Amino acid sequence: MGTDGMDQESCDICGSDAFRPLYEGYDRLHGCPGTFTVVECRHCGQLTLRPRPTPEELSRYYPAEYCSHMPQPPPNPAGVLRWLRDLTYAAHFGYDTAPWARRSRLAHAFAWLLTIPFRRAFPLLPRAEHRGRLLDLGCGAGAFLDRLKQLGWETHGVDISPEAVKIACSRGHRVVCEVLGDIAYADDAFDVVRANHVIEHLPAPTRTTEDIFRVLKPGGLLLLALPSARGLVPRLFGPCTFSLEVPRHLWMFSANTLAFMLKQAGFTDVRVRQFSEPFLLINSWRYFLQEHRAPGTCRYRPLPEWRMRIYSLLLRPLLMLVDLFGAGDMLEASALKPPERVCR
Repeated sequence: MGTDGMDQESCDICGSDAFRPLYEGYDRLHGCPGTFTVVECRHCGQLTLRPRPTPEELSRYYPAEYCSHMPQPPPNPAGVLRWLRDLTYAAHFGYDTAPWARRSRLAHAFAWLLTIPFRRAFPLLPRAEHRGRLLDLGCGAGAFLDRLKQLGWETHGVDISPEAVKIACSRGHRVVCEVLGDIAYADDAFDVVRANHVIEHLPAPTRTTEDIFRVLKPGGLLLLALPSARGLVPRLFGPCTFSLEVPRHLWMFSANTLAFMLKQAGFTDVRVRQFSEPFLLINSWRYFLQEHRAPGTCRYRPLPEWRMRIYSLLLRPLLMLVDLFGAGDMLEASALKPPERVCR
């Protein structure tokens, strides 16, 4: 395994060169060859891989069937589902998709309470007051951009997969095929940049975050989602944690290291929310059982959707308690570029 053009021995977050090994891992999702060591920075606690694949080597770990690259139908629900979607847009994100819900405080409160269970169906959806030009890093085939275009956004994206980019462009989005860490856009170009489960895939997330800061307009919004390296599931299952996704996840963040990186890049009003996702707990448990029965041969096998829904429903009360103690397995973050340029 080669080097990735930067110091393989330094932490991208704090610059320390002191690490300790945690455990070995391999590709359980697609079965690509190779064994990697997950190591922890002794200074800030950030996790990373040894060795890290080079940008050239990374492409082989993203086969055509990788989930975000698969085409999905445009989001056009009908009947009650469409009504609930539009009501969620209006009540939680400020869009004018259900005008009655905004006529009074009582109507808004009713709509907000009614649609709480559906809010998580729209991860990192920016509020209507930010509407303008949006850049989606790791946009895949453009499923999220489809939704934003329906809501009146000018949609742009970047993805590593030529096939996914071709599909997204055919749907009317301005999408380019590039390495995700490269953001070749002009300064102050976008109102919002979104990176949904992308930052952890990048060789140099600190550099990319600084580039995001550059391309955002003053007052622009950054939205991020990624797995937490310090949640309950990693503590319980270690190398069998589903969200480790070795070797595609090159860096694994805690809430503290993520907030530190954003502030160092110049962002203000940094907010990080930690929460649980039943999907991660269920699949980590399944990995653990497979590894116990036949070490080194574990492979991801999706559950039928109905079984996943039942398990998720049963686990929800437990995970609500986990969230109260700040031990969730997912991170969502928002941050603002200051309205006026700040010299750093």
